[in-house]
Amino acid sequence: MQIKSHLLRHFGVQPGAIYADNTSDVIVHELAEGIRAKGLIALTGKSGSGKTFLLRQALDRLDGAVSVVRVADMSPRRAELPSVLSAIAYDLSNETPKHTMEARSRQALRLMHQHTVLQQRPVVIVVEDAHRFHAASLNELKLLREGTYANHSHLCGIVLLGWAELEGKIKHHTAVRLRTEVVSLDRTDGYMGHEQRVAYLDALYGYALTGGVREILAARCETPEEMNGAVADAMQRAYYAGLHGVDETIVPPTSEQASGNGISQRQIAKASGLSPATVNRVLNGGGSPDQRQKVADAYQHLGAPAGLSLITKAA
Repeated sequence: MQIKSHLLRHFGVQPGAIYADNTSDVIVHELAEGIRAKGLIALTGKSGSGKTFLLRQALDRLDGAVSVVRVADMSPRRAELPSVLSAIAYDLSNETPKHTMEARSRQALRLMHQHTVLQQRPVVIVVEDAHRFHAASLNELKLLREGTYANHSHLCGIVLLGWAELEGKIKHHTAVRLRTEVVSLDRTDGYMGHEQRVAYLDALYGYALTGGVREILAARCETPEEMNGAVADAMQRAYYAGLHGVDETIVPPTSEQASGNGISQRQIAKASGLSPATVNRVLNGGGSPDQRQKVADAYQHLGAPAGLSLITKAA
C-alpha cells in the first residue's frame, strides 16, 4: 500500500527507503544466480510478503543482462501455457503470436534462441500468481524450459511467484519437483520474523513511529504489505489528531496481543480511571484520543515496557 505523499512529508518520512537484512539478501542472491543459470525457481509466500519486490531486486542486481518475459494473464480462470507463449512473442519481438499451439511453440523457441544464444542475453519468464496453474501446466512450463532449437536446449529460466499452495502443486508432479528450487518466504525459514519486522518499520518510517508502536505493529502484522497498510491508517489518524509522530495513543496494544507480564484490563481500568468496558474498547482500536492517552499512561505506569504487547485479558 502506498502512503499519501502529504502524510510522508508531515511525518518527515523520505519516500523510497528500502529494507534489507541477511535473509532477504541471501534470497535476492539465490534468485539472481538462479536466473543467470536459467533455472526453474518458485518463490512462494503470502500476498504482500514481498515476492515481487525481491524479484525486482534480483533483476536489478543482474543490471539488464537478461531478457524478461512477464506473463500478464489476469483472467480469473487458471493461467495456461498459451498465455506464456503469447507473452514470449510480445516481450521478445514485434511479432504477433501464432494461431496454432504447434506454431506458437516453435515461435517461442526460436525467439528465446535468438536472445539466449545469438544475443547472449538469457531469457527469464516471470509468472505471477503461478498458484493458479494446474500441476500439469507446471510440467508444460518445465518442458518449455527444456525445449530445443537449432541444437540448443534450456533456452530460458522460469520464476514462478505464488502463494504457498504452489508448493503443493510442484510436489504433485515428480519431474517438476526434482527440477524446481523452491524459496519460501516464511517465518519458519527465517524470513520476516518479529525482529525483522521491527527493523523493517524502523528502516522505512524511522522516528515517525515510536519504538513502542513499531513493536505493536510488528506483533500485529505478518507481511510488509500489512505493516504498510497499518502505518498508513495510523498516520492518517495521527495527522487528524494534530500529532507529528505516531505513538501509543494512536496505536495502543490490543488485548489479543497478550503475553506474560500479567497486566490485566482491570488493572489498567483502575489506574486510568476508565471503566473496564472503555479500556477494552481502546485496546481493540476504539475510544477517543483522550481515552487512548489515559490507557497508554496507565499501561506505562503499571511498569510495562514501552509499547510491548504485554497486556492480558482480565480474568
